[in-house]
Amino acid sequence: MSEPVTTSDISQVIDLLKAIDKKLDVHIAVTAERFNTLETKFEGAEKRLETKIEGVRQELDAKIDGLRQGLETKFEGVEKRLETKIEGVRQELDAKIDGLRQEVRSLDTKVDELSKRQGATDSRLWALLVGLFLTVAGLLAKITLFDRV
Repeated sequence: MSEPVTTSDISQVIDLLKAIDKKLDVHIAVTAERFNTLETKFEGAEKRLETKIEGVRQELDAKIDGLRQGLETKFEGVEKRLETKIEGVRQELDAKIDGLRQEVRSLDTKVDELSKRQGATDSRLWALLVGLFLTVAGLLAKITLFDRV
């Protein structure tokens, strides 16, 4: 059934366990070295990516600043053109308003002149009517008072 274990068998097993332990230590060291190498590579790659990202960010910032300045310049140009057009329209409207004011003054003057003429015409008309009335009254008086002539 079970055989007695000898000292040489135990020493062989211990030697075998020591050999396995050494191999495990070697594998652990190799794995740790590989891990450190990979970690270093990842850190380097991470730094390179961060550098590239920062470069791209700076490029985008520069492009955005350039576009912003371009837009500001265009808006300033458009604003100046609009101000110029508005000023031109304002001057045109002022000129037209001044023209209308002069026309109104001219029409006021004409109305005043027509009012004076109408007054003179009214005076002549009343003189004519009074003359006609007096003539008719005189004729009636002659006919009624002096009908024998």
